[in-house]
Amino acid sequence: MQTELLNIRHIQALIYAAHSGSLHDAAERVFLSQPAVSQGIQKLEQQLGCTLLERSKRGTMPTPEAEIFITRAERALRWINRISLLLDKKRPEIKYTRLLSAAQLRIFSRVVDTENFKRAAISLGLTQPTITRTINDIEAICEQHFFHRSPFGVQPNHAAKNIARVCDIYFSEMKQAITSLQEAQGMHKGELVVGSLPLARTDWVPSAVIRLLKEYPNCKVSIQDGPYDSQLHELHHGRIDIIVGALRPKISSNELAQHKLFDELLDVVVRQDHPLAQLATIDINDLAKLAWIVPREGTPARQVFKNLFTDAGLSIPINPVECSSLVAIRKLLMSSDRATLLSQRQVAVDVDNGSLAILPIILPGTGRDIGYTTRKEWEPTQLQRRFLELLIEEASLN
Repeated sequence: MQTELLNIRHIQALIYAAHSGSLHDAAERVFLSQPAVSQGIQKLEQQLGCTLLERSKRGTMPTPEAEIFITRAERALRWINRISLLLDKKRPEIKYTRLLSAAQLRIFSRVVDTENFKRAAISLGLTQPTITRTINDIEAICEQHFFHRSPFGVQPNHAAKNIARVCDIYFSEMKQAITSLQEAQGMHKGELVVGSLPLARTDWVPSAVIRLLKEYPNCKVSIQDGPYDSQLHELHHGRIDIIVGALRPKISSNELAQHKLFDELLDVVVRQDHPLAQLATIDINDLAKLAWIVPREGTPARQVFKNLFTDAGLSIPINPVECSSLVAIRKLLMSSDRATLLSQRQVAVDVDNGSLAILPIILPGTGRDIGYTTRKEWEPTQLQRRFLELLIEEASLN
């Protein structure tokens, strides 16, 4: 179900009716007539496929399914009301859940994402005038401009980017609400999106996913790779549930939580018939003379590479090849005398079949903390919580 089809005012009416036991009170709170509130909640029940309120002469009572949905929905709505604190002129007294629709939130988010009205319109199946009119309406409601128009598109300002994130997390939370409701009804059709960092030792991730799919065969699992900064952006916006891989010594946001599962040592890996692979012992000076393949700047493994030489009082090897693709690294290693830093587990198959070799040297200070990162405010569904349990179990086996 598309979460933007759920009417925000109807959701609020359901919450008020459930808390107060009165449709009349709910109608007054959302500024609708009582018949309109009754019809709105009935539409929600049709969309969600379950009864949400038990009606009697004494008032209304939420069903167990409604209580699950409401708990999640309230979390989602609190995100929309954060908009009042993100504007250039903060207006904490204004509740934007009363002023903005889910359709407007989706359009705003897509325009910020695409930085172009036409591309946003095409992606949403709408006309460009509809997009333009919606953005103008939102700017009028918030009493400020969010975009700088140019012949090449629109450039969102800082407030617009923050509000777009709020919109994205709202939709993510509402998707969680629907999934939790379905889980309570015995329908396990949830979704899990895992971000897998380049060169992370993630053989345990597929193992956890395979076990999860045996328990939840109807769920949708997506494993996405890419640079850390890109995945972090997706995590911040609620588009990725969890990032797995090397943890950062410092994270850029206090809204994130890192969870260590184990530490991992790195080794020097070369092709099987590399000149140094024939020696019984080597030292750091031998490594300083090699040509290297290294991860991109800003990654924990790149810092480990630098520290390996600077701690020994040596110059960092120049002109390394930057690469984060394990497939490409294997090809580069087997076709040259270059070396790289990888864990034994990452190259176990290649070492066993005689393609690659691990040099006989112990590298001090090459340990990396491996684990997963989530948003602190993320509340996993049953499916996602079970994946975390399986992930931790698989990590403990390594």
